[in-house]
Amino acid sequence: MQRLLWLLFFVGAPVFSQQDSLVVQTLDSTLIKSYRLPSQVQQLPFSVSKLRFRESGNNKQQLHLDEYLNSVPGVFNLNSQNYAQDLRISIRGFGSRSAFGIRGIQLIVDGIPETTPDGQGQLDNLNLAIIDQIEVIRGSSSVLYGNASGGAISITTLQDIDSSFVKPSVMLGAYGLRQEQVVVGWAGEQQDLVIQGSHTKSDGYRDHSGFETYNFNTKWHHRPSDQATYTFLVNYAHSPLAQDAGSLTATEVEAQRRQARDRNLIFEAGENVSQVKVGASQEYRWSNFEWSSYAFYSYRDFAARLPFENGGQVGVNRNYFGVGSSIKHQWKKEAFENQVQGGITFGHQNDLRKRFDNLEGDQGELRLNQHERFSALGTYLLDKWSSGRWNLVAGLRYDVNRLAVADRLLTDGNATAQTNLNAWSTSLGANYSINQEKAFHLSYSTSFETPALSELSANPNNDGGFNPDLRPQRAQNIELAYKIDRSFDRIQVTGFYTWTNDDLVPFELQDFPDRTFYRNAGSTERLGIEISYQRQLSKSFQLLGAYTFSDFSYRKFQTPVGNLDGKTLPGIPKHNAALTLDHRRRDFQFQITANYRGSLYADNENTVTEPEVFLLHVNTSYDLHWKQQVISPFLGINNLLDQSYNDNIRINAFGGRYFEPAAPINLYGGIRWLF
Repeated sequence: MQRLLWLLFFVGAPVFSQQDSLVVQTLDSTLIKSYRLPSQVQQLPFSVSKLRFRESGNNKQQLHLDEYLNSVPGVFNLNSQNYAQDLRISIRGFGSRSAFGIRGIQLIVDGIPETTPDGQGQLDNLNLAIIDQIEVIRGSSSVLYGNASGGAISITTLQDIDSSFVKPSVMLGAYGLRQEQVVVGWAGEQQDLVIQGSHTKSDGYRDHSGFETYNFNTKWHHRPSDQATYTFLVNYAHSPLAQDAGSLTATEVEAQRRQARDRNLIFEAGENVSQVKVGASQEYRWSNFEWSSYAFYSYRDFAARLPFENGGQVGVNRNYFGVGSSIKHQWKKEAFENQVQGGITFGHQNDLRKRFDNLEGDQGELRLNQHERFSALGTYLLDKWSSGRWNLVAGLRYDVNRLAVADRLLTDGNATAQTNLNAWSTSLGANYSINQEKAFHLSYSTSFETPALSELSANPNNDGGFNPDLRPQRAQNIELAYKIDRSFDRIQVTGFYTWTNDDLVPFELQDFPDRTFYRNAGSTERLGIEISYQRQLSKSFQLLGAYTFSDFSYRKFQTPVGNLDGKTLPGIPKHNAALTLDHRRRDFQFQITANYRGSLYADNENTVTEPEVFLLHVNTSYDLHWKQQVISPFLGINNLLDQSYNDNIRINAFGGRYFEPAAPINLYGGIRWLF
C-alpha cells in the first residue's frame, strides 16, 4: 500500500504544484439513468459510479472490460487473460465465485438485459471500442433488476453522434496479438447509425492459451420527435477458438510460468461459441408521463472441452428472449416533487445441455442429455420523493422464477424435476444535501441469487438433473455515504455492511477433478469502505483514484472437511486500490494507471495465499491531422514494472491447482484512422 501512496505523491505533486498557474476545467454534472428514476449522483441515496469514454477511449487496448472499470471502488476483476473462462467481475464480493462468465451481477447493454434469467452473463458479443459510458450500481439492487443483482453494470454504446465518420484501426501486440477493426457512424437529422466489425486473434502468453474472435454490432437510434425515441440493435459474435491452459500448482508456476497443465493439453481443453442477438427499445413521453419498453431475442451455441474424460465435452444450445415495460409519472407542487415508476419484466431461457466423454479431444459416449428451462416474471414499483434538501427513494419487487429440467437420457433413471424460487426484494434510502456541494445518504437494500442452470446441472451425484441441495443466496445491505461534488473535484466515501445467507460457494471433488460444483454456506458478513476521488487538476490533467477495504468472512459454514466459521472469503483482497493520471492536451493523450492488489486467499480454509502485487500500465496516442482526416498512432505498455503475479485464482481447486500466471511486461500499438 505504501507504494501506491508514494506514486500518488510523485505523480500528483508536480501537477498540484502548477495548479495556481493553470486554468481548472469544470467537471460535468452526472445524471444517473440506470437506477430507473434518473437522478443526479448527489441526490441518489445509493452508491452509483458513472464513467464516460467517448473522448478517452482512443488509446486503450480495448480487449478487457477491466480497462474501463479500473477507477470504480468496490469492483474487483480477475481472469482477464483466459478467454476460455471470461473476465471474472465482482462487486462487493458478488460474482467472485464464478468459474466462468459473470455471476451475481446484472449486465445491461443499451437498456436491454445481457444477463440471462438464471443469472449468467457474458460480454463476448460486445466490442469495447463502441462503449460510450458505463454506470455501475454497487450493492444489492434486485429491486431494480431481479435475480443475481448484487450489483449492476449498465453500458451505453455510441449514439447521438454529431457527424458521420469511418474509423478503421489495426493493433498489434505481444504474443501474436492482432486486431483489425472498423467503426462506421452515420448521422442524420433525427437519427444515427453505428456499425462495428472486428477480428481479434492471439497466441496467448501461456502454452495452449490462444484465441480468435469475430464481432459485429449495429445500433440504429431514431428520434422522430421530442417525445419519442427508438433504438434497434443487432450483434453477432463468433469465437471459433479459445484455448484453456488450465491452472497450476505453486511448484509448477515456479518451474515454468508459461506452461499449460498437462491434462489440458491431453484433453485439448477450450471452447468455441457463437451468439446472435437482436433487440429493440422505445421511449415515449407525454405530459408528465414516460412509457418505455424493450424486447429482444438471443441464440447462443456453446461447446467446451474440459480436461477430464467422463462427461468432459459440454454442448449447450441456448434460446433466450425477454420483454419489459414500465410507466413513470412525475409531478411537482411548490417545494415537493414526486417520481413513481411501475414496471414488469419477463425473460425465458431454454438450454439444451449435453455432456459427452472427452476422449483426448474426440467426442465419446453421451453421458447427459437434458432440457433446462428458466422463466422469470418480475413486477416492481419505485417511488422517489423530494422536498428541499431531502430525497427519499423506496422500492418493492416480486419475482416469480420457475425452473425445470427434462431428462432426455433415461438409461440411468429419470431426473426430470421442476421447482419455483420466488422472492421479494426491497430498498429504502434517504439522501440529505448539506449544501449544493455536500451530501450524505443512508440506505437499505436486498438481493437474491438463484443458482444458475449450469451450476444446478453440476450435480455431485453425477446422475443428471439438478443438484437438489442448492438453495438461492439472499443478501441484505446497509450503507452510509458522504459525497462532495464541486466544479473541479468529486469525492465519495461509503461504508457498507452486507450479510448473506446460503452463499453459493464453488468446490472440486477428487472423483471429478477439474469440474466445479457448488454448495451453500450458512451465512457471511461483509464489512467494507469504498473511496472514490476525481479531480480536474487543470485544463489538461485529471486524476482518478479508488480504494476499497473489504473485510469479508463466513459467519457460519460447516463443510465435510470442517468448521469454517470466521474464515475470510477467498478470491477477494482486503485492500484494492487504483490511481490514474490522465493527460489530454490538444492532440496528445497520455495515461498512467497504477493498481495495488492486496493479498487474497485461494481456498475456504485460508491455507493458500496469493501475495500482493503492484502493477503499472501506460498508454499514449497522438492525433495527426491531414486534410479532413485524423490519423492516431497509439502505444501502450502493460505491467511496466514486470511483476510476476497470477491473473486468475481458481477458488478451492483440487490438488493445489489454484494459479494461472499473468503475462510479464508487454507492449501493444497500432493506428486508428478517422475520416
